[in-house]
Amino acid sequence: MKAPSVRVGRNRRRTFLYLPLLVLGALAVLAAVATFPIINSGYLAGVTFLITGAAGFVFETGQDND
Repeated sequence: MKAPSVRVGRNRRRTFLYLPLLVLGALAVLAAVATFPIINSGYLAGVTFLITGAAGFVFETGQDND
């Protein structure tokens, strides 16, 4: 069986790694500030997941060598 191409691997990482981080981060932020916007550990975890997911997308879209 032939290994997947670089583009297929990049698309899989976007779909299965970075997109869930963005969704999880957004849900954590919304759950943390549902009643009153205070900074707590849930909010910080959500922001961390959002930044990680967004950075992954930026990193992956910056590499167009295929």
